[in-house]
Amino acid sequence: MLVEDKPGEQRSILAIGAAAMFLNPDEVALLTGFHRKGRQVEQLRRMGIAFYVNGCGRPVVARAAIEGSATGTSPRTWAPSVVKLARGA
Repeated sequence: MLVEDKPGEQRSILAIGAAAMFLNPDEVALLTGFHRKGRQVEQLRRMGIAFYVNGCGRPVVARAAIEGSATGTSPRTWAPSVVKLARGA
């Protein structure tokens, strides 16, 4: 049977995926040291941790922002097109 045939199972699979992808509210509180949403947002900004604010005003932090990227790729650096032309690219 396909997952689409059972909406309840599909929701639980999506919830498991979201739990693995984002920190839960208790983890955000532990990370920031605050339980109030506004204070959590302020602290995450001070800490330089990437996050999003959802519709309820609660900060949403991806686990990758805390644990680091598993791919190990370095960030791309920008160079003006003048430099690229001088290098022969």
